[in-house]
Amino acid sequence: MNRVFYSVLCLSGIVTASVLGQDFERYSKNTIPKLNVVGIALSADASTAKSVIDDFYRKQMRLTLEFPICVDATYKKLGEQKAFDISLFGKSVSGKKYFTVSDSLLELNANPFTFLIIDRNKRIRAFSQGMMIDPEHVSKVVEELLLNLDGKENITEDSGEPNGAEGWQTDLGEQNAKKEKKGFTLSLGPKKELWYARLGNQAPDFELQTLDGGKTTLHSVLDGKVSALFFWLAPTDPDIALVGAGTGIMTQFVNSLYHAYGLGEAKPGDEEVKNATPEPTKE
Repeated sequence: MNRVFYSVLCLSGIVTASVLGQDFERYSKNTIPKLNVVGIALSADASTAKSVIDDFYRKQMRLTLEFPICVDATYKKLGEQKAFDISLFGKSVSGKKYFTVSDSLLELNANPFTFLIIDRNKRIRAFSQGMMIDPEHVSKVVEELLLNLDGKENITEDSGEPNGAEGWQTDLGEQNAKKEKKGFTLSLGPKKELWYARLGNQAPDFELQTLDGGKTTLHSVLDGKVSALFFWLAPTDPDIALVGAGTGIMTQFVNSLYHAYGLGEAKPGDEEVKNATPEPTKE
């Protein structure tokens, strides 16, 4: 296990450095509100999550986690994590490795991590379970939602094919794909659903905990704000090291997003967006 851990640690350091070298850049010069960035650790309870985050992710992997964190404290292990696994259409061919309420209600297929962008009306507008998302794509969706285009939270980011290396999908991409496929088509073999099942739909509510053990809910955490949610594993299982590299890379991606849009450190761009109707900024 130690050999696997140190291999994972080295891989995480190399790829994390490349992720942190990519900036989230704004395109508009409009004033925008802050993005609500929240990590949701999947663990047996809040104290376990806090211990794993502090001891494994922060100390051993030397990762920076500054964004707010809540806990889905319903984690139950179903199978052993693998250093290398094959996923088809978002599902591991070797079966689900864990259960949590959030994973079940959101239909996340027990992946090690999931990234979601949610609008003010709690609709899921973008989804990814890949660890090499282009910051430009994320920035565009986030900023357009914060700008509240036409007062309807419109976006212009078409994510293209749903099964690319980034695992990046937007509801506009799904809508356009369905328009292109209208008409008669001949289907051979079983149908495979490539698009995330809840894309474009409202996120369900469920109970969460704060890291100090207090109670809250997902809808309370969203609080009517444009939000970026990151679901990630934080159990005490020894094989957590096997998914540590990918999860570590994504925590740093989310941390950079938090600085850029959650703390408002991204510098305004050059374009004045005329159809923007953002709410007043709140400090």
